Amino acid sequence: MKKIIVMLLSLMVMTSVGTMNVSALESVNNNIYYDEKGNYDNPETGEYFHWDNSNARSTAKSFSFKIRYSLKSGSFKLKGTNSKIRISNATFVYASGSKASCCSKHRFTVNLRRDGLSNNEATFYAPFTSAKTVSLGGGFSTSSSYLVEISNNDNLPSGIYLSGSGTVEN
Repeated sequence: MKKIIVMLLSLMVMTSVGTMNVSALESVNNNIYYDEKGNYDNPETGEYFHWDNSNARSTAKSFSFKIRYSLKSGSFKLKGTNSKIRISNATFVYASGSKASCCSKHRFTVNLRRDGLSNNEATFYAPFTSAKTVSLGGGFSTSSSYLVEISNNDNLPSGIYLSGSGTVEN
């Protein structure tokens, strides 16, 4: 009886260690689409987030994006404690990049997030071609790392992406 209990406990420990290794591997692989500059490219979905200026010390970081659902940038630091999100344009495209006629008042959010802790969301409605700015106010830290998270709040038709460009200003 004692041998059976020891064997069952050993089997449970081996199973849990194997599960932890798989979980760790999945966490590492979630980052395979990011480069060293914090750009995100997913060739499987066609989604991307690119920093237009790669200077990490820049106080205004410009970016471009193409998304189906949501994505995040790599992390960066802010130079000041007040921030704004400015979206220059937001239009709809097919996977190929050609323009698509689509939705009206399509809601999406741009979130300036401090390493998963805080939500500082700016909401926009696509399509538009003239810039829109939302102030996120103050209270940002110059020593913390932040990331930009862009999410479609409304569903898009199959094969259609939201594409645009913007800036984190502070």
